[in-house]
Amino acid sequence: MKGSVQRLTSGTVIKVSAAFSIHLEAEVTRFIHENTTIPVPRVHDVWTNKEGRGCLILDYIPGEMLARVWGKITPEQRRTVMRTLGRYIQDLRSLPQPQPSGWIGSPSGRECYDMRITPNRLYGPFPDEKSYNDWRISAYDRYRNESPKTAQRLEEIRQEMRDDHRIYFTHGDISRRNVLVRIDGKGPEDIRVVALLDWEQGGWCPEYWEVVKLHYGMESKHEWCVLVREVITGDYADDLRRENELILISGPPV
Repeated sequence: MKGSVQRLTSGTVIKVSAAFSIHLEAEVTRFIHENTTIPVPRVHDVWTNKEGRGCLILDYIPGEMLARVWGKITPEQRRTVMRTLGRYIQDLRSLPQPQPSGWIGSPSGRECYDMRITPNRLYGPFPDEKSYNDWRISAYDRYRNESPKTAQRLEEIRQEMRDDHRIYFTHGDISRRNVLVRIDGKGPEDIRVVALLDWEQGGWCPEYWEVVKLHYGMESKHEWCVLVREVITGDYADDLRRENELILISGPPV
């Protein structure tokens, strides 16, 4: 859930958005800052204002949004950025989950958020992937009731869903608008990622979810998606197909 971001001082910005997403963004960003070397802005303060909106003060990090410079940088520089993001994803996947492992939720084991699943509210946590998958399919009950064919297909999709994926820490919204870069020239090493932003959709998720969200809103043939498949190992074609079919059943989140 995107909010308004404004410069507060020479070294800070303030982000205002829905309170539930702002407080989760603060939790996840702090977790990443404390447990990885991935460049993220430092959280200074978070609160809910008298209008019920969440307010978050973060470091201001100079840089350019990757989405704005994607068409200007060289193909080699795009690959440099994607290799860096691939390393960040591996760093996230190396984080040990608190025992007993296998649960799905926020860093602290509470509710989490994903705009593709529940655009305006939190969900979970779940003790394991089976309960998570059962819940995911139950969210389509209104469409099940409208059509016997849809009901049958939802049952088939649930049977296709694995309950034994590895659970990894996931950013959940890595896109070109959430990557800040600094460019010092035209060479492949003259570009570097200075920050990975917007962590409110982060948490412990099935391993395929990062890949699904990296494709979110993009054509699979787009260079971004092609490079995603090059830098992230694993065969997630069936998961992508299934998630796209669920979107077709329900329509895109609003």
